[in-house]
Amino acid sequence: MAADDALTPAAGDGDPGTPGDAAAPVPPVAPGATAVEGEDPTTTAGAQASAGAPTTMPSRRTALIRAGAILAILFVVFGLILPRFVDYEEVFKALAALTPPQILIMTILGIIAWSVGGKRFTARRAGITPLRGMES
Repeated sequence: MAADDALTPAAGDGDPGTPGDAAAPVPPVAPGATAVEGEDPTTTAGAQASAGAPTTMPSRRTALIRAGAILAILFVVFGLILPRFVDYEEVFKALAALTPPQILIMTILGIIAWSVGGKRFTARRAGITPLRGMES
């Protein structure tokens, strides 16, 4: 019989399925953060990042590398790839021919698309506000 008692969970063993633990609150853990026994989960890096705690600025070198990479990608797309398929003069003529109501409609549709895209991030990740989702 002692072997059966060893297999039965006891109250207070940390198992949420044990009746004695039903009233014990379980602290929230931020997604992606690992909880360490005895540590307050709200002070982990993941919890602070999701709570909007200030983050450190990237180094100057990292910022310059990111900016350079973005400029290189833009050059490849708009300077090398698109000119093979698109005549920029025709694009400028088409944009110049737009009327103010057409520009307004395109702007409104762009804002709606931007908002809907941000809502996808808001729905997929807990703790992200709609504004933060649109920034993503």
